[in-house]
Amino acid sequence: MSQLELILKDDVSKLIPAMIAWNNKELMAQVNEILPRYLNAEYGDDISQAKEDRTALNNFIKTLNSKRLEIKKVYTAPLDKFTEEVNEVIAAVTKATDRIGEIITIAENKAKAEKKAEIVKYFNEVIGDLADLVPYEKIEDTKWYNATAKIKATTKAIDEKIAKIREDLTVIDSLGANDTNGL
Repeated sequence: MSQLELILKDDVSKLIPAMIAWNNKELMAQVNEILPRYLNAEYGDDISQAKEDRTALNNFIKTLNSKRLEIKKVYTAPLDKFTEEVNEVIAAVTKATDRIGEIITIAENKAKAEKKAEIVKYFNEVIGDLADLVPYEKIEDTKWYNATAKIKATTKAIDEKIAKIREDLTVIDSLGANDTNGL
């Protein structure tokens, strides 16, 4: 496979936009100067002046925010375009990775099914007279089907489980034989 690589044609440090110069300090000083007049205003029963003041302040906020959004749109346009183009490439490559993922999943599921069949076959060979009492599903451990699980360790685990079941049944039988009082 050929090497896929994003190569920027411009030095990123040169792409960083300059700070936007504006009359922030002067405007903030003006706001701080007139704000107490509004914050401490006593409008009385006639709220028409309060409505005018609120409308004037809201219009100022709306104008200021509108200018901010206009500048943001211009400032972020190159980044938005770059993001759109990168996302287009990512989407195209993702189609391939998704397809490969499907192939991997199918192969892994097939391998697990084959491993399970081998394990079930072994279980059926060693369960003997307990077959009616202990179905495979009662001792099954899904970890046995993982690619890292070794068959030798799995067969050992099955042997140990069957031995434990036989031991437990012997104990139960011995308890029943010695219990002559009944419960």
